[in-house]
Parts: sequence; structure tokens; C-alpha cells
Amino acid sequence: MNLLVGLLFFWAAPAAAGGQIRFAVATGWVSPFILLRSGELSGGLLYDLMEQVAREAGAEARYVMLPPRRAALDMSEGRVDIQCLVSPAWRPEVPAELWSHPLLKLEDVLLAGPTFRGELTELLLDVGTAPTLKLGVVAGHRYPGVERLLEGAQLEVEAAPSLQTMFEKLMRGRTDLAVSSRLAAVQFNKDKVAGGRVRILQTVDLRWGHCVVSARSAFPAVQLLAVVNRVAQSNEWRETQMRYQHALSARPSPH
Repeated sequence: MNLLVGLLFFWAAPAAAGGQIRFAVATGWVSPFILLRSGELSGGLLYDLMEQVAREAGAEARYVMLPPRRAALDMSEGRVDIQCLVSPAWRPEVPAELWSHPLLKLEDVLLAGPTFRGELTELLLDVGTAPTLKLGVVAGHRYPGVERLLEGAQLEVEAAPSLQTMFEKLMRGRTDLAVSSRLAAVQFNKDKVAGGRVRILQTVDLRWGHCVVSARSAFPAVQLLAVVNRVAQSNEWRETQMRYQHALSARPSPH
């Protein structure tokens, strides 16, 4: 039975109970996607999604924290079973039948720190004519919406191991600009004093986040994809997204 036929077969069927699902979690994520307590994954939007997938599958969730480049390698070699909130544009080598339905829109935005005072309405034009600027990114992440700009603009890229470190470099003036998820930037700004907030300049990329299943998954790939696709259309997942959006839209402290 090929994967497509298997997906149709399992679409309406409940997942068999038992087993373990090994989720790859890139170490670059920050709140609101993940929350860590004493080094252990304990909450966040991505965490809630993975927990729901495991419950629907009747399986135990095991979280494997990996650097972004290592996550792709471990997926290809079957050391983990699934990774969520990633885009097919970041993994063009992965066959289409291993991707779930879309789950969440992922928006990358250009941020400015205190050393950058200008405005960027047309990134390619404005940055291309500006003095050399330092752009903060997360090591191992793909930025399809920014890569074309890096070729012609005078940008010096400085990679950080995580979004949190990238934010810190931006606010200390180690970089002039940075690229981040909008949700992460909004979360970073909450409860910060006015001078301690990053400035969102413009959207540089917008695409859907999916889950991708390893072709060598220890948990049956067909069954796992069917479970994720049910989660993608569930009221619970919609309510989870609404809960986080409401929390992020609350006004920050006015200090």
C-alpha cells in the first residue's frame, strides 16, 4: 500500500494506541512556541500542538531537542519520527507525501535594534544603497524570503544559536537588523520598557508551517500523517491558536 492510499485508509480511522512518537524540536525556538523549565520542554504553542498529536495517536510524546541543521539530518536517518511547524520551502528535498496539511501561518519579519534609526519600506532598494549593515539570523535556519536580498545588499550576516541570543545581540547593538518570527518578536516585546523593544519594520516572508514525517519513522508514517491531518482540522487546534493570539494581542505594560 503506498503512502497516499494509506492516508485515505487511515483518514477516518482512530489511531492505534501505544508506542512512542519522537518529535524533533529545533533549539532555536523561543516563547510563545516553546517554554523551557530546568531545561525541559513544558509549554508553548508548538508544545501544545505536539501534545495533541501524541494524544490523538494514543502514543507517548518524546521530545528531542536538536540544533536546526541536526534536526534535518536526524529526520532523514530515522532517529526522530516527526518535526512540526516547518515549511516545505526549507526542506525541498523531502517528498510531498511526507508533509501534513498546513497548520499555522509563519511570518518572518525584519527587526531593527537601537543602532538602526531608519525606515525600510522597500528592503532591497533601501538596504542596497545603505552602508554595510549587520543582519542577525539563527544558525541553521532557512530564510527563503531573505536570501535574494543577501545577494545584492550590503549585509553582513551574524548567526546566533537561538532566537533569544539573536534578540540579545540586536538590543546590545551587535547587529543593526534581524529576522524573526513575528510571534516571537511580539512576545519578546511584551513587558519590555519602550527603549528595550525591537522595532518591526516589515514582513519578509509568509508561508504555512506543516509537520513533516520521517520516511524512516519508527511510528507508522501513514498513520502519523493521518493523525496530524485530523489535528490540523480540529476545533482544539483552532482554539489553541486563538488562545495564544489573544494573549499576544494584550497591550504590553505602558512603562
